[in-house]
Amino acid sequence: MSISAEISSAVGLEKKVFPVIPLRYLHTPPFRFDFSKHNPEIQGVDMSDANTLQTFIDETLSKNGKTWGMGGYNEDRFFYEKSELFKSGSEYRSIHLGLDIWLPAGTELYAPLESKVHSFQNNAHFLDYGPTIILEHNISGVIFWTLYGHLSMESLSELH
Repeated sequence: MSISAEISSAVGLEKKVFPVIPLRYLHTPPFRFDFSKHNPEIQGVDMSDANTLQTFIDETLSKNGKTWGMGGYNEDRFFYEKSELFKSGSEYRSIHLGLDIWLPAGTELYAPLESKVHSFQNNAHFLDYGPTIILEHNISGVIFWTLYGHLSMESLSELH
């Protein structure tokens, strides 16, 4: 049975579901990054500097013999308090509401389900998503969206 068929039957979907990342990565477990305030390893990393963060990610993957990594949903990320983007009134949201996947630059990504491009733009604000694509999915009349952020600018070039 294919991975897409296994996922489809596991979640009861009548449409096929596909992996978002190439299968060659799914054969090895990712490094599990912890960007929560409880991880002492990231306390000294300047999370506001994309190059410093990328160096930390690359070095961590290399040190652990991994080719890809994942960061967690629902982590309490202290560095969000450095951006007005996460502020509402006098309160900051520090909980991460997505799943991060780190792959080598240029790695292809796939839509997990049949979809159409809902929107795309470069969200270039401090600690924002950067180049972002939002896909709209419709399964038996249930409409939902998936967001892909921190992409390359080339990812947006031929969308409409």
